[in-house]
Amino acid sequence: MKVLLFLLISLVAGNRRDKEYEEDEKDKKDQNLFCLMPPDPGFCRAILRRWAWNPVEERCERFEYGGCGGNRNNFKTQKECLYECWNKFVPKDQRKKPIRKVKDQGKGNKTTHPNS
Repeated sequence: MKVLLFLLISLVAGNRRDKEYEEDEKDKKDQNLFCLMPPDPGFCRAILRRWAWNPVEERCERFEYGGCGGNRNNFKTQKECLYECWNKFVPKDQRKKPIRKVKDQGKGNKTTHPNS
């Protein structure tokens, strides 16, 4: 009886570890994919300046976030955006010089590469 109970507990614990491993692997994969989502202002009405990765332009751009909802392509700083997305989606041999800021017709700063 003790052996049967031990086997049952081992089986349940093993399945739990396998499930946790699968969830960890899925989370790691999803961590990179959020950079490919379009900026989402969410459904609230605050006006918070945030940064989102633009995969077509391969740069971080400013957008207005409403304060709730939205998705994970939403960073408080340009530095956070670059760290999470630029470093992961732009191969090292294709990275341009550091990004600089230019004025965006009175709507705040917008980033661009020096070569664009």
